[in-house]
Amino acid sequence: MIDVGDMPTPQVEEPERFPGGADALSNQAKYGEIPDGPMGVDLPPDKNPLTALADDRVPEVSEPDDKSQEPETAG
Repeated sequence: MIDVGDMPTPQVEEPERFPGGADALSNQAKYGEIPDGPMGVDLPPDKNPLTALADDRVPEVSEPDDKSQEPETAG
């Protein structure tokens, strides 16, 4: 049997504030308030910097659709 030594002492590390490598949000002045806890993927649209402006770009329906939704019969 090989003696591998004592077990190392477990250590707790601080989580990344915005994990994501090069795309991480690290500039508070540019991106707003940095939260203390981790952020989930499913943020409300007004809290997500990628979708906060997307709601303004949704085009409005200019004309109603008057077509029949029933399938056409052949014959």
